[in-house]
Formats: sequence, structure tokens, C-alpha cells
Amino acid sequence: MKKKIFSILLIAVMVLASVGTAFAQTVEVGAATDPASVTIENPAKGETYKIYKLFDATVSGDKVAYSSTSDIPEALEDFFARDTLGNVTPKDAIKEGEGTKMTDDLKAALATWAASAEPVKTAVSNGETLAFTNLPYGYYVVTTTHKGDDGTTAITVTNAKADVTVVDKNFNRPDITKDVDQRSYSIGETITYTGTATTTNYIAAENETDPEAKKQVVEYTISDTLPEFLTNVRVESITIGGVEYKVGGEVPQFVDKKIVIPWATYNEETKQWTSLYTQGAEIVVVYKAELTSVTNIGADDVNEIKLTCKTGEPGDDTPKPWEEEWTDKEEIITYAAALKKVDENDQPLAGATFDIKGLVLEAVEGEAGVYRVVRVDANHTNSNLATDSTGHLYIIGIKGGTDNGVDADAGPAPVITATENTAPAGYNKVATEFTLKPQVMEKQLYETSGSRKYDSDGNVISETSTATGTTETIVKNLSELDAQAVKVENKKGVEMPETGGMGTTIIYILGAALVIGAGVVLVSRKRSNDR
Repeated sequence: MKKKIFSILLIAVMVLASVGTAFAQTVEVGAATDPASVTIENPAKGETYKIYKLFDATVSGDKVAYSSTSDIPEALEDFFARDTLGNVTPKDAIKEGEGTKMTDDLKAALATWAASAEPVKTAVSNGETLAFTNLPYGYYVVTTTHKGDDGTTAITVTNAKADVTVVDKNFNRPDITKDVDQRSYSIGETITYTGTATTTNYIAAENETDPEAKKQVVEYTISDTLPEFLTNVRVESITIGGVEYKVGGEVPQFVDKKIVIPWATYNEETKQWTSLYTQGAEIVVVYKAELTSVTNIGADDVNEIKLTCKTGEPGDDTPKPWEEEWTDKEEIITYAAALKKVDENDQPLAGATFDIKGLVLEAVEGEAGVYRVVRVDANHTNSNLATDSTGHLYIIGIKGGTDNGVDADAGPAPVITATENTAPAGYNKVATEFTLKPQVMEKQLYETSGSRKYDSDGNVISETSTATGTTETIVKNLSELDAQAVKVENKKGVEMPETGGMGTTIIYILGAALVIGAGVVLVSRKRSNDR
């Protein structure tokens, strides 16, 4: 991701003599008899340049002596020394190695000093060569507030010589960066994005130094792709140069995925454009959105921010689009978790239900055993969620977390617990509470197709509609989770002792004895009657 750093751009120059050169933009500093000058080539049009005198100097031929009537500023004590007569000499920390290149530490110290010092002159560049003339001999620092590509000193540092010339290599160019407050989210959670645009009041083609080629920027537009995995998009704040920006007392919102910011006004009488903001003013847009169910589980959801501008010319009140644009992207990712019902032989078991706590879930239509996050709710319990025919239960749309190594930039994952509600027929229910966590997948868990099929940039690449409305096909590939699924093992019920066995045999024996006994009685009675 690209990061821009605003910094003070410094020049430390030892000014010795002047020559009779004609400058396109001349700013007189001291008396007409003062002999020196500092010339800035390729200044940024509209930029404010300030020149500070740090030390006095006396010159004799090629010899120079520096002095100061006051003590060395605290910020510069590590780099310069002053004796009791006021003579100033450099310390070893002032330069790198044996050359004359200024150290980064000295540049930073000069920036600190200049921030509280009083400039001897200030000038706003008209885009042409800028010269500070009629300078007394001395050691000078020139600052400007516009930033460079690397955020560091961009105007060349030079040795002391007659008619010192330095080149501002850092002509402002717009750019934009996008940041997200964390890497991963659950469905239903709010995502915070920050777009930061660096600006310029005047622009020219890259590497163009001709002042006539520089155009005045009169409008900036910030756009975002805002794909369908985002909903309820709302701009929380906009600042320009650190000052809150509102229109009619309200923070402007995305309209057609764009925010247009006027950057200059046109005067019908003078036929001129006037910039509304200082050169290099930074635009910061903070906006939020909720993650929807069309997020790509286990794959990046990408959206892009873009900065464009329009320019204006004197005598023409119609802004003209600039041919360049500046973009940046951010990605978020959402994960899944699973549990698996098995017997004591690690064979899958169907027919179980679970209570899942920590999320609000909904069943994915047509996908047995697959449940999608609606929102995170630590106190909510989903009752009697059934596994599929292979004993699996899948939860999709969960934020990753630092606590299980899924995502180091997401914060802790939601706490999700599972308790068996109904065991498979013939098996004992498990009393243990199980914890489910998001899992890393090598492949995409499921993707949306039809009207919700996106490319890697977050753009819709296919769309499907029917007579009754838009249709969606969910293609899932959950097998990657099987190896990491939380196993819930059930054991068979124990068989109870049976009645029967010897008890039945005894009944048979007793029955036979009664039959025989009855027969004996009948025979005895018959014999008695015959007598």
C-alpha cells in the first residue's frame, strides 16, 4: 500500500555574491546594495516559499567566515559551534563522510528550527523561475510545504557560490491512498475506509517544467467502486487541509459513487479562477459500509478509490477534464468454520443438531448444513441447526482473528460455541461445549455467480436476470475445511440385560407336569368307577 508523508523541504545555501541576471519572478529582500541572491528553478506554481537567514557571513575572495550575534539555536547545537567572539563553525555531524552532502539529521534539525523561526521573506510562486535578490551574505534556509514522492527533501542542497541556484525537483502531483481499519470482517460488520488525497493547485504533464504548460486545478473528484459486497455506505467526515468540509452544514455523500469537491471559483468580472485552498492541501475522506452476504469467503474482496481533477483557464468558466487519474485499492477477507460428527471409528454420522452461540445465522438456501452469518451477537443462540448427510455443519462469513493465526491484522475473532442438541439415533448426546474458529482455506469456499460475479478488482463481470428478478447461484467447495473441522464424536448406547432364558424353560416344565398330573387323576377316577 502507498503512504505519503508531508514534510518541509529544505535548502541550506551559503550565499556569497550576486550577478546581474534577469529573473522571471524577482523578490527583493534587503537593500539594493546587498550583493547575493538565491534562485529557485522549477518552482511549483501557487506554492509558498519562505527564506530564513541562519548565520551572517563575510567574504574575501574564496574565503568565507560565518558568525552569529546570538547563541546557536537549541535544535542545531549538535551541528554548529559558536565561540566567544561569535564565530560559527560546523561540527562533524553536519555532513556525510568526506563530501559535502547534508545529513538527514541536519535536515530534520533545520526543519525544526525553521518551524519556529521568522522568515526574512515569503513569496508565492507564479510558476516561473523565482529569485530572492538583494540578500546580505549569509547562511540561508528555504522552505516550502509541498511534498515529494518520497516525503523527504526535494530541492537540491548546494555549496556556497555566487548567484546560488537550486532546483525544486518536487513539483506537486496529485495522488491518493486508501486504508482499511482492519483486514478481516464478519458479514454484517461495519468496515471503515480512509481515502487520503494529496493535491496541487496547478498541474502539468509529468516532467513538464514550462510554466505555460501548468494548468490551474478547479475541481477534484474522489470515486470508489463500492461493489455489491458493501451496503449502507456513508461518509463520516471530510477534511481539507485539516479543516472539516461540509456543504449546507452536511458532510457530502457519495452520489453515483463519486464525491465532487470544487477547488477554485471563477470571477466573471476578472475572468480569473481563484483557488479555494492552499497549495498541497490534503483531502481526507472517512467512510463506512457494512459487509453483505455476497462477500467472497476465503478470497479477497477488493474495491478501488480514484482521484481525478478538472482544470480551468482565464476567460473560460468551463472546467476541462485532466487526462490523468490516480488510484489505490484495499482488500478485506472473510473466513469459514466447520464441525464434523463422527463415531468412535472416525466415520461420519448424520442426523445431529446443534445450538450455535455467538452469531446470528441463516440457512443457505439449497445447501444442507451450510449457515451464513447475519451479524455477530455474543448473546444470541441459534437452536437445532442440522448437519448435512455426511455429518458436517458449516458456518460462512466469519472474521479471521489474531488468536488463532488466521489473520494478524483483524483483531480477535468472534467467540463461537457449539453444543449438541440432538444426537444421531442410537448414539449418546455429547455434553461438551465446543469452540469453533475461522479457518484458512487454500481455495475459495463459495463464490457468487450471475449478478454477483466479480473480478479481482471488485468489478461486476457477469449478470443474470429472470422474469421474476435477479437470480443467484451459490457454488460451494467445503471439502477444504474437512481436515480442520472440529470433530464431535458420538458413542453408541449400551445394551441393557434382557429378561427370558431359564425363566421360559421352567414355565414349560411346570406346564408339562400339570398336564401329566391331570392325566393320572383322570385314569384313577375311571378305574374307581368301573369297580
